[in-house]
Amino acid sequence: EALITLSRQVQQACQVEAEQAKLADGDGGKPSGEGGRPSGEGGKPFGEGGRPSEQAAASLILDLSPTERSKGQLSGAERFIDLSSAESITAVFDVLEELPKGITSLNLRSTKIRPVSAEALAEHIEAQVSLEVLCLSHNACQSEGMMTLALALRSMHNHALRELDVSANDIGDVGVAALCSGLSAPSAKGKSGLLVLHLSQNSISATGAIAISDALERLPLRELYLDRNGLGPNGARHLARAIELAPDSRLEILSLSETGLLDEGVEALAVALGTNDRLVSLILGKGNRIEGPGLVTLARSLKENAVSRLSSLTLLEETNTTASVCLLFSLRAAIESAKAGKLDFGSLVSVSGSECERFFAGPLTFCVRSLSSHHSKWTELASWLTENRNR
Repeated sequence: EALITLSRQVQQACQVEAEQAKLADGDGGKPSGEGGRPSGEGGKPFGEGGRPSEQAAASLILDLSPTERSKGQLSGAERFIDLSSAESITAVFDVLEELPKGITSLNLRSTKIRPVSAEALAEHIEAQVSLEVLCLSHNACQSEGMMTLALALRSMHNHALRELDVSANDIGDVGVAALCSGLSAPSAKGKSGLLVLHLSQNSISATGAIAISDALERLPLRELYLDRNGLGPNGARHLARAIELAPDSRLEILSLSETGLLDEGVEALAVALGTNDRLVSLILGKGNRIEGPGLVTLARSLKENAVSRLSSLTLLEETNTTASVCLLFSLRAAIESAKAGKLDFGSLVSVSGSECERFFAGPLTFCVRSLSSHHSKWTELASWLTENRNR
């Protein structure tokens, strides 16, 4: 039933395309919409209201992920599209062949893709020459399916791809090694243009981090998300090596929440960031058991790096208050003296479930005064600031 609905939507898109072509022929080359777009209901991708996207004439965005209610809860099993079989994958792409233009964004999140259907998906993905965004998160591709998909992504036809999300697929170290190899291998059309890569929650260890760090040296990545993987301190060291030594690294956002970094891992990253001039945002998040020494080393490295662009540091776990505050002020001093930029203090220290989560969002004295009554930690922080206001 979902595929029948999709087929009807495709037919509507084809009709819009045909109507626009007629209007363009008879009206000086401009269709009836604003800026060359159709004049009907626009702005919603397929699956939302049964209408083609307003971008249908130029490109198409297809979202087959589960439909959600306004309160964020799934609206029922009938809203899922099951792509666990090769036949279902083929059925989807048979419908897509009717599209007047190539698809640029494909969201297959939580569609029950498994290794056998991943193989069929790989065959069809290989032919999508205009695909720029591909989301396969929260499926069950595993290492076997990812190895097959990696070969397809390595194809010369897929270098339009700019963003890939394979989070929560349990691909492991073997799968991530295959993926990184496929993405970073040059082809007849040149190097990959991938800018954003999501690898969170994939059972990747320090061994897999070696493959990721090698890929960082060859891919033009701007954003890398590795949350909820068991990288540990050794994994952080591999990443740090790539950040420090890759001369052409363009990485601007690195997310490492719940990766077991410990202070040793943060210290390794701190050394790399002592010379880095690209990274803008470092997300340490929570679940890394950072107690303080790593933050002190990080503060020292950033303060001494006159070319650092880091302006956002996120730490969402309880840690040594003195170390956190020292880091805050070291970062502020570095930003103000060397870069004249704006530092996001708001997310550095957080208390879950309280009103204190963005305690540095406003003037410092006002925030400390207003927050100290909400939680004992803020009383401690206020006392520390009072005693060390000249530091």
